[in-house]
Amino acid sequence: MITRANRKILYAVSRDDTPLGHAISEALAHIRKLEGMRSLRCKRCGHEWTPRSEKPPRNCPGCNSPYWDIPKRKFTREPKYRADGKRL
Repeated sequence: MITRANRKILYAVSRDDTPLGHAISEALAHIRKLEGMRSLRCKRCGHEWTPRSEKPPRNCPGCNSPYWDIPKRKFTREPKYRADGKRL
């Protein structure tokens, strides 16, 4: 079991964009699975985190969106022009 202080250090190093950082982040993900901790992912910004409690969080800690569990919708506009180039 990893102590809370050591886990903070590992999280700080795992955020580096280096081979060591990537290896540590993979090891932390494996440890989370072994400890039975679930990890959540924001469907808006892609941020992944481990919640502190069992109840669902209100906001994403990465983008602060309250809609973290609802995927973004693609907005499509109706075309202003017809195929022949004339305005609708």
